[in-house]
Amino acid sequence: MSSESALAAYWNFFEAFNSRDARAFSAALNYPHVRVSSRGLPAIVPSLEDHAASISWERFLATGWDHTNGHEPELLHEAEDRAHIVGGWTRVDAQDNPVLVNRVTYIVTRTDAGWGIQCRYGTDAGTAQSSGETEAAHAHAVALAEDYIDAYNEGDWQRCASLMATPHFKVDVGSVREWQDRDSLQTALRDGPRHAVTEVSARAVQGGPNSVTVAIEGVLDGGDRTLKAVFFLVNRDGWGIQARSIIEG
Repeated sequence: MSSESALAAYWNFFEAFNSRDARAFSAALNYPHVRVSSRGLPAIVPSLEDHAASISWERFLATGWDHTNGHEPELLHEAEDRAHIVGGWTRVDAQDNPVLVNRVTYIVTRTDAGWGIQCRYGTDAGTAQSSGETEAAHAHAVALAEDYIDAYNEGDWQRCASLMATPHFKVDVGSVREWQDRDSLQTALRDGPRHAVTEVSARAVQGGPNSVTVAIEGVLDGGDRTLKAVFFLVNRDGWGIQARSIIEG
């Protein structure tokens, strides 16, 4: 993979947003597309045309917004057709004064349409990462993600499903799968392929009091392959894993 291609897609996302051109901005994404956050229930956008029809800059302009500055990205994980990028943005007014700050993890994929943003994990906007409340949320999210991996290795699909928030999304290259309830999640996990995950490390890479992105790395199949994943955990009537993107290689 050329990491520059994934990073170029990241910067293109902000350039396209600042253009205020609905079709240009929509073309910076890959479809189906989903944005998950602690605010409201996410929904899958099936196509460029659907996204372009729904986007408007009026509410941003009403806040005094003039343009958005992307944060310097961290390329967390990469593969031939997918990358996990930790970044975010600051919306500013015409004098470059901050209007709103958010930290976002981007799932960037290469499909037939090229490199684009397939999914966005949007954490709590404007929250301070150094607050005690946020640090506690980070620790809780990491522990929950580790609990999920333990349950997965044990084949305890009921416990795995109980640790997920619904609707739940699994992001792959050119696809986003959605489950509306834990029973269907349990069935999908039970019937899907299974690979033991060892030498697991997990850390919070972004988040606030109500949502955290956790990066997970491990070894598959006794050392033959690796796992690199980003889980998005949200506190909505209790903590749960709302979305997963997993690179196996």
